[in-house]
Amino acid sequence: MCSSDLTFIICLVLFPVLWVGSKISLAHGSQTLADNLIYSFLPAALLPYSLGSVLYHYKDLLVISFTRTRFIGLIILMISIVKVVSPISVTLTYLFSLPVLSVLVLTLFNAKRSQLDDILGHLTYPIYLIHGLVNEVVRYSAFLQEFITFDTRGLYTLPSFVVAFTLNVFLAWCIYVGFDRYILKFRSKYRNA
Repeated sequence: MCSSDLTFIICLVLFPVLWVGSKISLAHGSQTLADNLIYSFLPAALLPYSLGSVLYHYKDLLVISFTRTRFIGLIILMISIVKVVSPISVTLTYLFSLPVLSVLVLTLFNAKRSQLDDILGHLTYPIYLIHGLVNEVVRYSAFLQEFITFDTRGLYTLPSFVVAFTLNVFLAWCIYVGFDRYILKFRSKYRNA
């Protein structure tokens, strides 16, 4: 049993307990405590990461072949979960989507990859790291105010989204070219030694 297995098992047990505790707190009028129990606590964040780690470690045992039909079916199922369950509960949407996303990840392990897949793979972590910062800079930058507009709900309009998205991808590419590429070469050099 690896550490990701143990983390996943702990999170799997702890998350429902915290969820029930948050619902009890909410029923007694403690909104802040309920929010902190379920969303600010570590198991909510660790559950998908530990699940992904478990899937990666056991991907050779959990083989699900890639077919377009299966892939499209999983995407439709995911969209259905979001459309049907999210108006009822965000937490249930989160919990129902994890198994579907797990099967989707397992099928993608066996899909043919292209150079575009590699490029997107290299950009995902830098995008994950900087998207919050880029969003804040774009939202409050005086320079970008003439390009950025929001709708009545405070969400980006389509042109503003394009500006923010393009900036995010460009900065992620700069991080990859300036840092990650050299780190990957350095790691592979010592891994092969």
